[in-house]
Amino acid sequence: MSMGREAALFDDYEEVSLLSCGVPMTLSIWKAEKNAPSLVFYPGTMASPLVYVELMHCLRAYGFNTLGIHHLSHGKSPRIKKTFTFQDLLENGKDAVTYALERFAGRVALAGHSQGGILCLAHAGQDERLSVAFPFCFLLPDQPAAMSVTRLQRFAPQRERLLRFLERVAAFLPRFPLIIPMYLDLERVFAGNYGFSLANKLRDIRLSYPLAFVASLFSARLAYLTQPGNIRCPVLGMVAVDDALFTPELMRETLHCIQAPYKELILMPGGGHMAPASPRGAAEYAAVVQERCIALGLFPQTCA
Repeated sequence: MSMGREAALFDDYEEVSLLSCGVPMTLSIWKAEKNAPSLVFYPGTMASPLVYVELMHCLRAYGFNTLGIHHLSHGKSPRIKKTFTFQDLLENGKDAVTYALERFAGRVALAGHSQGGILCLAHAGQDERLSVAFPFCFLLPDQPAAMSVTRLQRFAPQRERLLRFLERVAAFLPRFPLIIPMYLDLERVFAGNYGFSLANKLRDIRLSYPLAFVASLFSARLAYLTQPGNIRCPVLGMVAVDDALFTPELMRETLHCIQAPYKELILMPGGGHMAPASPRGAAEYAAVVQERCIALGLFPQTCA
């Protein structure tokens, strides 16, 4: 990883560009005190951290140096790499943590929403530098129950055959574009939300993913998370009680399989799947994250 600073946009916000997976990647940074803890955030499917700007502001207000990842070819990162994989996005997160540790003096928490929650969990099993992981909605793609989140759930009995077919097609047509409604039900995505709207955030999301990425996501092997010793930090999962996509039942089933020093599922009061991206949900999620990080001792006394 190599770093290059861009001009600050205003006092507590800036964007930096660094190399990750051989191409430039942008981080949005909401700055607090240098010795305050950092929180690195994985956005959801096709999104940049600016979709979650209310959450980022709330976390900054609670004293976190908040670093939002614009994954390669997402958001404000240049669209240089036309095909990429789940592993590439995971490497982006690891490089963001390295940046946080090199720049700020505090400990590092990790968070992510939806697809970003899966990445957060995958990352937690590969990085002993983390103090706590907060996956907001998560699953293990290699478990049969994961199919229930997608439009392909009726093919769950043929899951392995379907994945092999998807991988073969992706090998021939890696750049074939897939839009979200082709594999996720938007009614379930937006059900029960606290008034969240994409109307002013379309510039902050991709319109499609290359087939190669979707194939790599569906076939990601995260069995190491179910083995003792790989996750070194507490895992505090969070999900809205009315999330129609990543249901609390699915979260409990997934968390039961994960091996961590401490794990807990925190049920949030509402707002559906998109709660963390709405102003009301952002305030609720950020308050819980700060409360738990204080209890874990992440905040120096001068920052608490």
